[in-house]
Amino acid sequence: MIGVVANPSEHAILREFFQLFKTPWEFYRRGVNYDVLLAIGDEQLPSEGAALVILYAGQKLRWDAEKGIEVTAESKPAWAEFEQSRFPLYGDSVALGRETVRIV
Repeated sequence: MIGVVANPSEHAILREFFQLFKTPWEFYRRGVNYDVLLAIGDEQLPSEGAALVILYAGQKLRWDAEKGIEVTAESKPAWAEFEQSRFPLYGDSVALGRETVRIV
């Protein structure tokens, strides 16, 4: 089961997304253990309750600074390059750590 932490303004979009892929999920509930916890944006991240935590955001987060994670680039819609491949990024984006993916 996937637990999701997100701003209430994004709840309708999340319902549609998970319904499309027929994936078992629910909004995070304290005291429930999840296989995966997906945190969208800079929401308050629970400190317990998941085997795997995924942070998803298109901007530098408070968590990055707290954990010493280097954000090497921030941009609006752009292109990302990885090895010989190039693909579009349709929203805000960041590159983390070493430049394995370059935002252009």
